[in-house]
Amino acid sequence: PWYQVAFVLTTGVNSSYVLGYSGTIMVPLGWAVGSIGLFAAAAISLYANTLLARLHEVGGKRHIRYRDLAGHIY
Repeated sequence: PWYQVAFVLTTGVNSSYVLGYSGTIMVPLGWAVGSIGLFAAAAISLYANTLLARLHEVGGKRHIRYRDLAGHIY
């Protein structure tokens, strides 16, 4: 289903970000605000990846690369 694909895309894109998140954000902000920030970043990333997934097929043509999509837009 689409939600599994969105989850895999989100974790694939954010895996390197999450490894450095704890030292740069969680330490100065603390657990409560840092955890809220982590979930907010995950939600924003999931939303952005969902928008990209919806652009996979535009105008009856599949765009499998960003180059194809940019060529269609411009």
